[in-house]
Amino acid sequence: MQTIIPAHGQEGIAQIALRVPVSLRDELKSEARRQGRSLNTHLVMTLRAAAGEGAVQSSTPAAGNENAA
Repeated sequence: MQTIIPAHGQEGIAQIALRVPVSLRDELKSEARRQGRSLNTHLVMTLRAAAGEGAVQSSTPAAGNENAA
C-alpha cells in the first residue's frame, strides 16, 4: 500500500477550508467514490497532479474524512 498523505511527523499536515460550489463538491465526491477513495485523498491527488508532482497511483483508498470538505 502506498501512502497518499504522509504521517504527521514526516511532512506535516495543513488543514484548509475551501469554498466551492455545491455542484462541484458533489461531482468531486462522486468521482472519488468511483475511484474508491475518500474525498480528501482524491483532492490531494488532484492538487498534486495539478502542481506538477504527478498523480500517485494507489488501488487502496487512504483513510480520510469525506465530510471534511
